[in-house]
Amino acid sequence: MLGIQTNWENDVFNIQLNGALDISGVDVFEETIAAMDLTSVTMVCVDMKNVVFIDSTGIGSLLNLIRTLKEQETEYKFININEEIQEIFLIIGLEDLLASR
Repeated sequence: MLGIQTNWENDVFNIQLNGALDISGVDVFEETIAAMDLTSVTMVCVDMKNVVFIDSTGIGSLLNLIRTLKEQETEYKFININEEIQEIFLIIGLEDLLASR
């Protein structure tokens, strides 16, 4: 189960993910992203400190978020990524996508 907390800090939209970013939680994550008003945001910060598991649907959702933010020319950063999640992205060759932009 995925829990999501969001807040605004100046012109930064913060997203804190809690739990598993997998097929059971992707819809909630994508609804949160769809509801985001990118016109007033200069950066999106995704805190992954409490993400305990990610599967291919979760990875796909993060890729969709990155694509959307790039299209809108909005900066982003992923913070507090645990080693297991970092290793997954390293293995599949997507570690650079989680770098701040």
